[in-house]
Amino acid sequence: MLPAEAKAECCGYSLEGATCECRGKQVMKTTGIVSGRLSVHQGDTLMRSARLELRYFSREDIPSIFNNYTGDLESSRYLAREPHSDIAQTERMLDRLSRQESLACFGICTWVVYSHDHEEAVGLVTAVRHGETTVLHFGIGTSYRGRGYAAEALSLAARNMLAGQQRGNVVSYVDVENIAAQKTLERAGFALKGRSEKYYKAPQLNGEHRNVFHYQFEPDALPNLNFRGTQLSDIESLFFVRERTRENAIPRERLASLGITPQSIASSLASGQLVSYVCECESTVVGFCSGDLESGEVLVLAVLSEYEGLGIGKELICRVVEALQAAGHRELWLGASPDASSRAHGFYRAQGWRADGTYDGNGDELLVLRSGS
Repeated sequence: MLPAEAKAECCGYSLEGATCECRGKQVMKTTGIVSGRLSVHQGDTLMRSARLELRYFSREDIPSIFNNYTGDLESSRYLAREPHSDIAQTERMLDRLSRQESLACFGICTWVVYSHDHEEAVGLVTAVRHGETTVLHFGIGTSYRGRGYAAEALSLAARNMLAGQQRGNVVSYVDVENIAAQKTLERAGFALKGRSEKYYKAPQLNGEHRNVFHYQFEPDALPNLNFRGTQLSDIESLFFVRERTRENAIPRERLASLGITPQSIASSLASGQLVSYVCECESTVVGFCSGDLESGEVLVLAVLSEYEGLGIGKELICRVVEALQAAGHRELWLGASPDASSRAHGFYRAQGWRADGTYDGNGDELLVLRSGS
């Protein structure tokens, strides 16, 4: 169980009146977040993925954090604080809790979640250290929800916390009625461990005492994945994923210039020319693979970066390969980067694909897969 002051911060208090116990003392250069980092300034990036970075705040972040999160009524619904009344309140909180020394001084540190897609801060992740346990809490502005940002940011933070400590665990607490946050924790690799009654008070919910679920980060725990055939209602999700892969991401405008549009995909699906499968996690499409039943080409395989390493790509391409072979193709082909350092280079070869020594007009290496390979 967390002490009262840590519990308060978990649920949204800013500890503005707290005093740094390490003032005048040597602040540890290694905080358990990024081991060995000697100098971290405001705005420096601590953790990074393809779409996001987690870092200490910069002054430019304050308006977007206030507008998107701390001052937003809906975002404060399940917190133990009122929405910030003005931007100065958000600035005071970040100035105290989003610095290199915050964790060492207060046992609490807040990181800004910055989106490269939108080029602004979209939320916060807060770590509360209590003994060998670190509690992570998070918030993403309402206009940026449903994009996987929260799960991606939580997973980044949890993995970095574990990497920076010899022992201990990373946990989180969530209101029993906050279903969206529960699904986010599960997608980020947290497993449900228990429940506490009347754990905190929520001012936005009539000030009543609220019950919470306990979650613990288990990096090897797999999320609930579902593989199925692509439907017309998935088409927008396909373009969303294709623009956000770690390597070889292709913007919608570029795809359109190649004749790949929602209309062309819908037509190919409807005609039966296209065989396609998606992987979804909690009803969100996180990867897909498509092939041309007439030519035997695997057209695309794409998986969101935060879902890499879970076997999604392998399962998707296996399903497409089976469908193309069932259609009578003895030899399948695809184009991939010839760069040996790319993820695709090793991935396809591990699945039995081999280069045939030719290249397409885009400079991609042509790989083939023969029946029985």
